[in-house]
Amino acid sequence: MPRKHSSGRFILLIHLIGHPHIAALGRRSDGPRFVAPAGSALDAALGALLAITASAMIEGTWPRLKACPGRDCGWAFYDRSRNQSARWCAMQVCGDREKARTYYQRRLERED
Repeated sequence: MPRKHSSGRFILLIHLIGHPHIAALGRRSDGPRFVAPAGSALDAALGALLAITASAMIEGTWPRLKACPGRDCGWAFYDRSRNQSARWCAMQVCGDREKARTYYQRRLERED
């Protein structure tokens, strides 16, 4: 059953449908979906990104799309944790590095 859309999400939906060069509404067996337009590679990539973002906002999964706070990372990731508490794109990489930095800083402060 579809969720009730807030007015902001509805306005975004109408805006995207009205601008088919950004994203178009397509039909699939599981319901309507945003699809990226055909065109240049850059237009297609931006359209796909906007389509994913708009779908996440409308479906209510937007809060699960997060930016990794790791230094020099820049990745965005989808938080699949049950309580939406994931912080890093990959704990084994960014999380471990940040924890090691924090530990090293605390150790230096204790030595001073």
